[in-house]
Amino acid sequence: MRVFNPHRYHVTGKQEYRKVAIKPDELAWYWAPQRANMWKSWFDRADTWKSLLTNMHNQVHIQAYQTCENYNMPDFLTVGMGGMTTSEYRAELSLYALQGAPLVLGNDPRNMDQT
Repeated sequence: MRVFNPHRYHVTGKQEYRKVAIKPDELAWYWAPQRANMWKSWFDRADTWKSLLTNMHNQVHIQAYQTCENYNMPDFLTVGMGGMTTSEYRAELSLYALQGAPLVLGNDPRNMDQT
């Protein structure tokens, strides 16, 4: 488990977003909101349609635990990495947005394909 320093906000004067990355059996949606702003509660996913669907299927039941300041993060977005079609990338972005997940890219935007 990795948690960022909660006192850094007081030092910099700016809000820091803290993320907890854990295994699914640790039930982060119960305890992480008191310790971090985001929690990743499923395994890393690949840039494939099957991986996306598996990840989304295992996230649906915990949407209710999100609030305006606490987010379930399915994983980083893979949009533009080249492993899926344009339609699949659009669906990925839509599914993340529907879940209220943070839209964080998992790649360097300068190296994305034209999707």
